[in-house]
Amino acid sequence: MSVSNENVNQITIKKTVDARDSYDIGPYMELLRAMKYAQPGDVIELIFNNPAEEEGILQWIKKCNQKLLEVKRQGKEIRMLIQRTEIPHRRKKECFTK
Repeated sequence: MSVSNENVNQITIKKTVDARDSYDIGPYMELLRAMKYAQPGDVIELIFNNPAEEEGILQWIKKCNQKLLEVKRQGKEIRMLIQRTEIPHRRKKECFTK
């Protein structure tokens, strides 16, 4: 999955989801909750420290056609900037339920 080459210094973060203390699929579920209520164009910052969750989150971003703006890794901590895009009505349930 490619990361957008937009200038991340000019991005306004609408919500930060700090899932560093979440276990198992916690970061994924917290991201779903934030994205469900975000508007198209909003940018969500997701911070987590469970590297096992990274692949599942990247798959969800791709499956639901969301826009990954940035991924930064520092030790075990991972920070992603994800922009909410419009999701066709027929796919909303599929994208926002586990």
